Amino acid sequence: MLNHTLDDQIEEGLAQLCQRDPIIDRLVKIYGKPQIQPSQESHYTSLVRSIVYQQLSGNAAGAIYKRLQRLYFETPDFDPEEILQTNNSVLRQVGLSERKVTYLKDLARHFLDGKIKINENLSDTEIGDNLTPVKGIGQWTVDMFLIFKLSRLDVFPFTDLGIKKGLQALLKLKDYPTKEQMVEISNKWRPYRSLATWYLWEVADRGLPKSYN
Repeated sequence: MLNHTLDDQIEEGLAQLCQRDPIIDRLVKIYGKPQIQPSQESHYTSLVRSIVYQQLSGNAAGAIYKRLQRLYFETPDFDPEEILQTNNSVLRQVGLSERKVTYLKDLARHFLDGKIKINENLSDTEIGDNLTPVKGIGQWTVDMFLIFKLSRLDVFPFTDLGIKKGLQALLKLKDYPTKEQMVEISNKWRPYRSLATWYLWEVADRGLPKSYN
């Protein structure tokens, strides 16, 4: 039921965006429907994944994440108690930096202490306030959690490099867009900025076809 409702919201959002923005209309024709569905993993596991993936290429992060999963016999979700009790050197051996080991253990402590309480009724800001006291969780991680775990449809990750690259290509800018430029263009995509975000990532990752001008 959740997925059906979300699909309806995405369809409605795309219809509105395409109607008022020819850029999005063209991107929909190029890349198809955005792949934004709620993951089945726990809140804790989703945040573990985000920390592992911080500032790494997708391939490198994916390899580390798989090794971390194998460390716990590839159970569907990580257990904060198990990660907290794992020796730092063991976690380092899967490829995690010392800093990320610290982040993962601080995240585990916050969950075990009951400091992180997330429900669907909280606003994006409230969820951010709930998560950012954890070491290593900043606005980028909050934004990824909102989009890929909670399927919030009006999130725009201003600090994300892929977003900057996508806008640079679309707007034919010499340099990355300024924060002011990003705010101006993203405001017209409200309240469906997450959908536009997905297309900007596609532009950054796959590039624009030669026919696009």
